[in-house]
Amino acid sequence: MDLQEIIRDIKVNRSLPSDDELRGLPYKKAFVYGRVSSQAQVKESRESIRDIAKQVMRAKKDGYSSGLTFEEVAKWLESMQGGADINRLLEDGDIIVDCQDLGLSGSLDENRRPGLAHLQRRVESGEAGAVYLTEGMSRLSRDRDRVLGYKLLKLLKQHNCRIRTTDGVYNPAIPRDWNHLAEDVDRSAEEMKMSGIRLGNRRAEKAADGEHVGSPVCPGYIVPIKGQNRDGSYIFDKWQVYPPHQKVVTEALQEVVRQGSLSRAVRALGARRVAFPFFPEELKYMETRSALRFYLKDSAGYIITYNALKGLATNLRLIGIWQWGHALKEDNQEPVVPISLFEQAYTIATATKPKGRAAYAEPMEWSGLLYCYNHDEPRRISSLNTLQRWSCRPTLQTGNSDSCLQIADRFLTPPLTREFLRCLDLTPHAEAVLEKLKSEVSQHSLDESQQRRREAEIRKRIADLERYLGSDDPEREATYWRLIREEKAKLELLKQMPATPKATPVDLE
Repeated sequence: MDLQEIIRDIKVNRSLPSDDELRGLPYKKAFVYGRVSSQAQVKESRESIRDIAKQVMRAKKDGYSSGLTFEEVAKWLESMQGGADINRLLEDGDIIVDCQDLGLSGSLDENRRPGLAHLQRRVESGEAGAVYLTEGMSRLSRDRDRVLGYKLLKLLKQHNCRIRTTDGVYNPAIPRDWNHLAEDVDRSAEEMKMSGIRLGNRRAEKAADGEHVGSPVCPGYIVPIKGQNRDGSYIFDKWQVYPPHQKVVTEALQEVVRQGSLSRAVRALGARRVAFPFFPEELKYMETRSALRFYLKDSAGYIITYNALKGLATNLRLIGIWQWGHALKEDNQEPVVPISLFEQAYTIATATKPKGRAAYAEPMEWSGLLYCYNHDEPRRISSLNTLQRWSCRPTLQTGNSDSCLQIADRFLTPPLTREFLRCLDLTPHAEAVLEKLKSEVSQHSLDESQQRRREAEIRKRIADLERYLGSDDPEREATYWRLIREEKAKLELLKQMPATPKATPVDLE
């Protein structure tokens, strides 16, 4: 090999790959990723689903070896469209087909999209070298904030992974291809934003007409089903009064008026075990649509707590007024309770008591540190400063004021404090501590004295060597200077290491 051939080989080995080489296929394994945004699209978008099978065939034409056929993949996809519970992952030869994300939104991240998480693992491990998509980057990400899309682009760029679409082959490692794919990410984000605006406007129009738009249904009402969309989702009518729950709402507000206080009303209702009954089987869908799903539950039904009762007493929807944002629409639905009863309960619930003179109670010493072990899990005991008592009332919020524990402070604080201070009393160990300190001080003085003596010896040695300087013999002169430098280095090192003995803790056992 002559010099010119050697230089040519070195240039070839060191030159960057061309764009055509970076886009070259086949490269490692092909990952065919399939996704549509909803279950309705899975059933209805037959062409979009068949495009996944076409991408498998495109991968085979690009040089990837696999025994998969178009008919086999299409039949597999049709089974998923029909709702069959089958494995949504195929792998044969050099081709991986992942349809785990069919029916999942592109705005979800990898934690909620198993197919995307699988793709990332295969790319990071170096197995997948090309991602086959039916419609560009919008299949991978429709994130409005663009965070997920650019995160995926960066991952594909780091691993030199190609993106194969119906338009061609792209590699994010090529600046021009990166810009093209980034524009696709931005375009998808803008489409999602505009779609959200359009859906929000339609939702606001329905809400302005007093129709159900997905907000939690107020206790006392149900939302009847009046139809069904092609994708299987329900079409709801306006709210209707539900008599079993209407009775409970009326009784609860009457109790507020009778007691003149929300707290007393909660205790009275809890004592009588007044609760909203569970929905029957034919109204099972209301369990996820009623605001009662946020309530505490027991065997009797949904419990009325203080916050729940205050919410009922201030909810204008109970008297037929529809609220959406700042808009109020009267007589939108049948009222659950009479207006006169609601007005009285509303006045009590929103009344503010005049502030009296401030009363200061000295905080109790063990507040927040004591627990009651009468329960499966220990509960923190409440300190009643003004009464100087300790109390455990775990069911107070649910209307039950019974206490499992009531102890006067004088029975707890004095003995606990005495025992705590006894554990901290170090008087018996005072002599041992003083003796230890004395010995450490004596040792420190001795070490300082020895250090000063060593410093004086080194300085004397340096002074003696300096008196010999000025010799006619260059070799002897160089030796004197070397010895002087060594002694000065010893002196500097000694100064940097002061004689400070390490203190050892005193064993107080």
